[in-house]
Amino acid sequence: MWPSISRTVPHLVAARLVTVVRRGRFQLHPMIAAFNDPREQQRAVKALPRDMRLDAGDFEDEYERRFQLHLDGKARKAEAKAKGNVTPITKTHLKRVR
Repeated sequence: MWPSISRTVPHLVAARLVTVVRRGRFQLHPMIAAFNDPREQQRAVKALPRDMRLDAGDFEDEYERRFQLHLDGKARKAEAKAKGNVTPITKTHLKRVR
């Protein structure tokens, strides 16, 4: 993935404009996605739970909260990596090779 996309995706996810389906695969929110027919989009939007709609709730506060959660998780991973937190290998995990 291009570096600029890697930096942008967490912002789009926090804003709920994009959902990560799996690594390298994303889905646009139905309220901004292109549809072949306006009725298709209306059905998709009506099927959304109220809390998933982009026009419900306080968008800016939710965005800030979600993005902060992302940053906190990223910091925890970096801290664990810096500490060298690796699962220790013990005798119970080892198998004898003959």
